[in-house]
Amino acid sequence: MQIGRRFLAGPLSASVKSIEVLNVLRFDRNEISVICRVVFREPGTRANRLFEDKKAEVQKLEIEKNGVVTYFIRRRLPKPPSGINPYIVYLSTPWTVEDGIGRATCLGSSTQIQEMMKSLEKAGIAYKIVSLANARFSRSSLLRLLTDKQREVISKAREEGYYDIPRKIRSDEMASKLGMRNATFVMHRRKAEKHLIEEIFSEY
Repeated sequence: MQIGRRFLAGPLSASVKSIEVLNVLRFDRNEISVICRVVFREPGTRANRLFEDKKAEVQKLEIEKNGVVTYFIRRRLPKPPSGINPYIVYLSTPWTVEDGIGRATCLGSSTQIQEMMKSLEKAGIAYKIVSLANARFSRSSLLRLLTDKQREVISKAREEGYYDIPRKIRSDEMASKLGMRNATFVMHRRKAEKHLIEEIFSEY
């Protein structure tokens, strides 16, 4: 579903170019807590503010090149427009906001999804259904366990022969191809491998 950024991301600062939610840790009437990757419009600016207000708890977790920063964010959910109950459905990843347009995954029964769509229409909020399908949580789809960045890292590593024997490319070369520091590449790769291995052995 695509929708205006203020409904999905609250009062984002004008300095934010895009925000990608990697993990939804909590989403209820008391607070929303997420891990997200933020791209700023001016990479060289050190004192970038994420929101126009100061109501959020923000912790910087990692800094990548070109002004890309991973944050832990916790705040009260901004007051939704009149007539809209955001708790009808569960917001999940992929969930992004870029240049004023938000895109999120809504999980719920067909009745709940329809109720959410009707409430958006009544409130005069423009939206677009990008995809509508039954949720599938097959154990065979292991890549669904990973964040977009983790999938990108291991997919590219496999493509470039990083997992071949003998290895066709070094870790630092892979990091360079992905436009990140070697330590960042290793972190995403290890986290992805850990998730996959734990899922594979969870049956035993």
